[in-house]
Formats: sequence, structure tokens, C-alpha cells
Amino acid sequence: MTVQLWNQDVRHVVLSLPITDSVGTKYNTHVAGDVATIYPVNDPDLVARIIAVVKVKEVNLTANSAIKIECLKGYVKRKSRVSDIDGCTLSRLFSSFLDIAGVPQRGFFEGLSSYA
Repeated sequence: MTVQLWNQDVRHVVLSLPITDSVGTKYNTHVAGDVATIYPVNDPDLVARIIAVVKVKEVNLTANSAIKIECLKGYVKRKSRVSDIDGCTLSRLFSSFLDIAGVPQRGFFEGLSSYA
């Protein structure tokens, strides 16, 4: 799809997602140039382990507790999957929105250093 020296890893993936309407007609609504976004999901065992660690008994948080995340006033919002979440469970936050298995980047430790 690209020349060998291209600086990005470009893949050609074919997804077959036929859609059936109310009368049973099958058709594909996707056209060339459409983009599919795939969001990873964390391992359920790892999610259970991290919830056990962050569980706060005084506030009675459980895996099914609904939470709300919003940007503090005065802070610049940046594009993020976590910006302004409302009605999400703690379990879904750790399984679908946060990379709990990844290696933290340098900026994470720089921010954390002000608390050490």
C-alpha cells in the first residue's frame, strides 16, 4: 500500500461487516477511506486485581460503582478517551479506558515526582 521506505506502519485490513435491514436485505455501508477504530480491553484478572488495590472501604467503592470524571476548572482539556466520563463503572474505567498494563511514560513520573 505504501513504498517500502514509508515512515509509518500501514496495513491493509479487510473487515466484512454485513448489515441486515428489517426486511432481510444484506448490504455493506462501508466505503473506501472509512476508518475503523479498535479500542483494546485490559485482561479481566488484571482489572479485578487493580480494583482490589484501589478499593476504598470508607466510600464503599466496588467494581460496579458509578463514577464521574471531569476536567478541573482552569485546566486545559486535552484530547483523551478519559476526558469527562459520566455514569461509567469503576470496572469499565479500568477495563476500557485506562492502560493499566502499560509501562508509564516519562511524563507520568515527572508529574508524580512533585508528590514524592
